Amino acid sequence: MKKILAISVAFIMLLSLLAGCAGTNDAATDTTETNTENTTESDTGDAAAEDSADGEEPSGKLSILTWSESECQIYAESFNKVYPDIEVEIILADNGDVYSKLVSLASSGGEMPDLAYVEMNTRGQHLALDVWEDLSQAPYNFDGSALEDSLQAAIRDENGRVCIVEQNYNPAGMLYRRSLAKEYLGTDDMDEIMAMIPDWDAFCEVGAQIYEQSGGTVRALAGLDEINWMIDSQYTDEIYDAESHTLYLTKYFTYMFDIMTKLRDNNCVGKVNRWSTDWNASYSNGTVVFWQYAPWSGTSAVKPNAEELSGDFSVIRAPGGAYYLGGTGIGMLAGGENKENAWLFLQHCLLSDTGVEEALGQMEMLTPMKDYYVNHPDATSEDEFFAGQDVNRFLLEEVAPEMSVRAPSAYDGSIKTVTATVMGLIQDDPNMTCEDAVAAAMDEIALLLPTDVTVE
Repeated sequence: MKKILAISVAFIMLLSLLAGCAGTNDAATDTTETNTENTTESDTGDAAAEDSADGEEPSGKLSILTWSESECQIYAESFNKVYPDIEVEIILADNGDVYSKLVSLASSGGEMPDLAYVEMNTRGQHLALDVWEDLSQAPYNFDGSALEDSLQAAIRDENGRVCIVEQNYNPAGMLYRRSLAKEYLGTDDMDEIMAMIPDWDAFCEVGAQIYEQSGGTVRALAGLDEINWMIDSQYTDEIYDAESHTLYLTKYFTYMFDIMTKLRDNNCVGKVNRWSTDWNASYSNGTVVFWQYAPWSGTSAVKPNAEELSGDFSVIRAPGGAYYLGGTGIGMLAGGENKENAWLFLQHCLLSDTGVEEALGQMEMLTPMKDYYVNHPDATSEDEFFAGQDVNRFLLEEVAPEMSVRAPSAYDGSIKTVTATVMGLIQDDPNMTCEDAVAAAMDEIALLLPTDVTVE
């Protein structure tokens, strides 16, 4: 804990930059079971409710630390239909303040909430705190196998303890505006466009073509921030070795900044950051052709900003391959006072068909429950806004099978802070080379890490 507190100040600087992410019938058992292998997801929530009818009804309180009151309220309403005598308290904090609040409570011995939301992009820092209940142990016996294989590393701490139940599932691709693609690339066909941009070098050629043919008024991407998380997720080599306390960053930074400098040099990007007013406007003002796209992007970004352009968008695989964008999990705090109620909440809301259909259905997110969409083929549907494409089914079948998620580390926040800083330098300085950027990043990261961490 002492080491984590030492780097927490540097990490908290990053959190204000992070965007929110929204966001089978195999299941975790209820608290009376001893293993998870033969229990279905739908059994989990319903069986727990039926068991309570044979004895004392679950009651008492449950506190949840979150940055999304509306989302958490949807869960609470679904939960209280089954457990009406459990009072759910929603404790609000800004996204960037969840980590700092947990650090403060752990340091002072304050009263912990029962559950806390944890973003994927900051997962490693949260899991490095010694505050989580190990859900793989009795009485929970949740080994994580009910969730998608690609998420297994992301729900565990460095010691292999299962600390998080993933809330949503975010295989991601690339959104494009069909009319602009037709104008500048000669086609709006999904397969033809994917064939044009199999990797980032090919994308640079396409971006240069768009810029030239538009007379410099249209870019392939709004800015480098559009692909920062994307290419980070496409980097599948492990960055941190916990046993030797070594970060392998020269190769990582070279990979990241090589792509960024090429995109800049080929006039593929503007200077607009995600979630800014100009970025929101880019969906409809005709200045950008491509954007990142996760399952939550439709309701959070695209549709609110381009309502009048229904039918003019489609989603394809991204250059460079599959990637994972965003994501949120919920963890149980070891110091919480209402563990039984907390486990009932996780079972019902995240690990049962009923909870998924009532909650995630309203949020328009995907569940990470393994095989859920195989067993529920009607759970996704075609959408006229996306020219009749079933976008979520495309992401599940064409992107998710190729996707992997790196194991999180306690130093991800510092790495992302430095990457974002140097990304800004690349975007603003046309003379900064990839080698210059790597050198700057290595200098910066050395200032943020504990002295016992080796950087190569």
